[in-house]
Amino acid sequence: MKKTALALAAVFMSFAAFAFPLKELKEGDRVEMKKFTYSAGAYTDKEDKAPLKALLLWKGDKRLSKNTFEEFKQFCEKSDIVCVAVELGVNETLKPVKNVIFAADTAKMTDTWGIFTLPVTLVLDGDNKIIHGIGFEGQYRAKLEKFIELKQGKISEADYQKMTNVQGVDKTVSRLPEINFAKNMIKSGQTEDARKRLAEIDPAALSDTEKTRLAEAYFMLKQYPQALEVLQGISNTVPEVRFLLGYAYMQTKQYDTALTELESVKDIYPRKERVYYALAKIYYEKDMYKEAADYFNRCCEIVIDF
Repeated sequence: MKKTALALAAVFMSFAAFAFPLKELKEGDRVEMKKFTYSAGAYTDKEDKAPLKALLLWKGDKRLSKNTFEEFKQFCEKSDIVCVAVELGVNETLKPVKNVIFAADTAKMTDTWGIFTLPVTLVLDGDNKIIHGIGFEGQYRAKLEKFIELKQGKISEADYQKMTNVQGVDKTVSRLPEINFAKNMIKSGQTEDARKRLAEIDPAALSDTEKTRLAEAYFMLKQYPQALEVLQGISNTVPEVRFLLGYAYMQTKQYDTALTELESVKDIYPRKERVYYALAKIYYEKDMYKEAADYFNRCCEIVIDF
């Protein structure tokens, strides 16, 4: 019987991992804004010479991009800077949004920018030079707002640094969105990029919930030793955690320990078919075929129960 991993639901995107969300552009580079395709009169010399511009690159078929687009719209509706949203890859009609100019990249400029992953937001000055870049991060809207306020002289550099300090509360509350983003990257096939970003996360600094989600990401990558290490650091071993521990022990061939964990939750874990299937696999590996068949049958009874 071949080993199979659970389809558990997983990126870490931060400037600690990469200094800038684009490989081929950096702060100080100029963006040829007029090369994007706009509807007639939507982007004129007035907008092009505005002292501050926010440029969002996103994709309408990606949930995280769509969520960021919604936050971008909310920011722009109350902002006095020029906001441009360039949708990449999906041809759809968008409803007009106050203070947001829609554009398309028919010239394929962004193809050479080395985008790590979407969404990406660039802040440009009056000469269309990049002065800031934001990938997908927790508290996206707050970070964008505070940077604009800094550039407009509404807050001090000290206040801005306090807000964006990676050791502060801001970084703590951003862990789950970043981990969930990694899961979506894995689902979309960007596994190597996800591995690099996940490796930058320190499990010791995470809450139990964050550790659980991080372990799920490692399950998706079939990195079971890493998942097990994270799970062993969780203090609150609720049924979900005990199940994940059991599965991780099973995948690392620690069958007796796996049985202890899984047997302890087989009657209370809501997804009993997963527990029964894991138990069936373990007993099969231990050459205990009668027990394996029993749990496999119990698993099938649940799956086909109409």
